Amino acid sequence: MNSTITTDSNEITHHTFTNVEFSAFFNSIFNLEVSTSLAMFHEYYFFIKYGEKVYIESKYFSSHKAKTIVISFEDLQRNTYLKFYYDKSLMLSNNKHLVIQKSKYKEVSPRIYREDRFWKIDTATINSIVWNNNCYDVKNEEDLCYVKINPYDLKNMEYTPLEQVPKCSNPIIDLYSGIIDKIENCKNKNINRLELNA
Repeated sequence: MNSTITTDSNEITHHTFTNVEFSAFFNSIFNLEVSTSLAMFHEYYFFIKYGEKVYIESKYFSSHKAKTIVISFEDLQRNTYLKFYYDKSLMLSNNKHLVIQKSKYKEVSPRIYREDRFWKIDTATINSIVWNNNCYDVKNEEDLCYVKINPYDLKNMEYTPLEQVPKCSNPIIDLYSGIIDKIENCKNKNINRLELNA
């Protein structure tokens, strides 16, 4: 893995790679009709691509534990479910060759991760409201997307058996169909809200 490492005045380390790509699809879902801890939850898909090897970490809504797999890029392209989120993650990326190393992720409530995390993906994130799927907020400065592994470890990680790779379509994909052509336009114009009916 080829990287250039710099540290800023806040002791935050930036790793810029020439042959590794980082991207994320992170959605914070708000249910304003519920006044409990279930009023906000998260869905995310993190991707690290090194050559033909891809690390994928995902957590879907009510899942309490993140799932991780390593597959070939060819298998990713053939998997409709994973490819959907991978393509969207590239659209949301700010700098896909950069990963930011911090002393520790500062946890917010409700809890997103079960373990300490240190490696942040430079990406925009999405906020959505359960009862109003006509509008999403794109947040460019959210400090949320922290991958579980040290990215340098991917080089020696083994591939996941194909029978353990999810193949089924995710029903939530239909809810995102309206943002496919609008995420990039929204980011380029520095607009924070996607009006799907506009």
